[in-house]
Amino acid sequence: MEIELWSSFCESDASLSHPCFSFAFAQAMDSVGPRVFVAVLEKFGRTVGFMPFQFPNPAARILRWGERGASARVARREGAQATHSGVLNH
Repeated sequence: MEIELWSSFCESDASLSHPCFSFAFAQAMDSVGPRVFVAVLEKFGRTVGFMPFQFPNPAARILRWGERGASARVARREGAQATHSGVLNH
């Protein structure tokens, strides 16, 4: 369900139509590099965006110091909070 929502955000906003904003791109990044996580951005209990990120090295992972993935943030609205993260089920 979250993957379909991510796709719908990209399809409904021309500025998100680049392939680097797609779930498939985040999934490809996960397969070739450090484990990619996805923060699910919520506002008032509704999912409003997704932010892929990765840890550049083991120390950064311990410190929880992630860096944004190449696709930055796929979001419908500003002011959202990241409520949980993990690799989305596909």
